[in-house]
Amino acid sequence: MIPYRNNRIALLIVSAFFLLILLYAYFEARNILFGPRIHVNAPAEGIVVDEQFVTVTGKAENINQIWMNGRAIPVTEDGIFEEAILLVEGYNRIFLQARDKTGRETSEVIQIVYAPRETAAHTNTLQTIE
Repeated sequence: MIPYRNNRIALLIVSAFFLLILLYAYFEARNILFGPRIHVNAPAEGIVVDEQFVTVTGKAENINQIWMNGRAIPVTEDGIFEEAILLVEGYNRIFLQARDKTGRETSEVIQIVYAPRETAAHTNTLQTIE
């Protein structure tokens, strides 16, 4: 039995122990608490590109599934994804959507403008007509 004079020390040790248990539980449950997250590395939002193929790369955290424009895309064990997409001329929206094990969803929209370069032959034809 602990003597009464050391009761404060015992209470302090037990309190510190339970505080450590709570901190550990928070650390382990943080992915469940915060839900899925999508971080897009490339391409940048609102960029104007002159290539028709663009590769979307990024990292998804705490996900069960991820889709790009409604199509499932592969993800590594670390959550890294890389998927090519064909752009149409003008304004394009790439819609990324992810879901975690509990069914919570998040999404990210990337807006890109595709403006193709004029070819040299097309430019020469226009100059000769003038």
